[in-house]
Amino acid sequence: MGLIALLFSVLLDALRPLRGRSRSRRYGEEDDEHDEDDEDGLSSTVAGQRPVPGSAAAAAAGADAGLPHPLQRHALRLIDWMSSDDADSGGTVGRHLSAPGWVVAVGIPVVLVAGAEAVLGVLGGFFVFLLHVFVLYLTVGLGSFYHRFLELQLLIGAGEERSARRVLQRWMAAGTGGHRVDDGEAAMNRAAAAGHAPEAGGSGTSRLARPATVQAVLAAYRDVFAPLFWYALLPGAIGPVLYLFARFAACHSYPFARTAYDWIDWIPLRLASIGLALAGQFEDAVFSLRAVSGVRTQGGERTRQGPEPEAAPDPFLHQRVLLLPVAGGALGLRLTDAAVDAVLRMHAPDLDLTEADPEPSSLRPAADLLLRSSVLWVSLYLLVKVLD
Repeated sequence: MGLIALLFSVLLDALRPLRGRSRSRRYGEEDDEHDEDDEDGLSSTVAGQRPVPGSAAAAAAGADAGLPHPLQRHALRLIDWMSSDDADSGGTVGRHLSAPGWVVAVGIPVVLVAGAEAVLGVLGGFFVFLLHVFVLYLTVGLGSFYHRFLELQLLIGAGEERSARRVLQRWMAAGTGGHRVDDGEAAMNRAAAAGHAPEAGGSGTSRLARPATVQAVLAAYRDVFAPLFWYALLPGAIGPVLYLFARFAACHSYPFARTAYDWIDWIPLRLASIGLALAGQFEDAVFSLRAVSGVRTQGGERTRQGPEPEAAPDPFLHQRVLLLPVAGGALGLRLTDAAVDAVLRMHAPDLDLTEADPEPSSLRPAADLLLRSSVLWVSLYLLVKVLD
């Protein structure tokens, strides 16, 4: 039932994607008054700062960048209910969510789905199937991923830099719940656009090749692989709901929510990295995986460099530290950003990354790599179901 429900949810998501839709305009419609502010392809937020989650500024930023996930509003209500305002490690105001608060904020939707499945199970298996389709439609963005990445490939290939930037910006905002990350690409693109460092980012759509490839790798993991992993592992349809609300909590609160999200990602991140290695240049990818698999981005003692800061300002840093070097090794490209490079210099100094930067033509090999990796894990899932 799980695979059939997934196929139906993918078809529904392909016909009506949930993620990244513009709130006030259709794809391809330009908003010239924001082009200057959004020229870096990320957001107009100053590097190192972001709007207060839940504030009017944050709502305005999310509205301009793209329509947030339909469940995000409910997740924020739960987080607000169980958290208190405080200052995070970056000095900005955020939501301080304790471990019991996280259990309540993430556990309520999980219990609701489990209860609904138990009630519908009494009525009949068809209703449980419809529930699984609905849950997968809300939590797995395979159709949205395909639409976004295909649109980016076409726009970048056609040299439509402005449209490609806007599509990429909305995709990134939709994938991170409105959380903005200064990964070094914004500064690089601003300098290149101003003519100060043409060698750093190239010109035109070539500057978008790296962030587009990086976003494709991260979105394939966050929106497809990780929720499907928990769907296959946990009973019923609670797995992808658990992962989605844990991601919301990590985006909009700290510190326990980010640590818990790191724990939840531990196994699927490594499985996804192994899949990329098997589907790409195996030796380089495995070498990168060995070098970064033990790197931690949350608090605690390290085996090499001592204690970490109390809370990482970026809830997705642990994903980028592991996935980007491995995906780069599998593709023979350099996909890491400034934050990841800083972590690798400190904790994996022996890792020698390639200097080959992605080009617009690199998007097709990246798409093929993600497709091969997906086929690998789907085949393994089917084999396990057949033998079970």
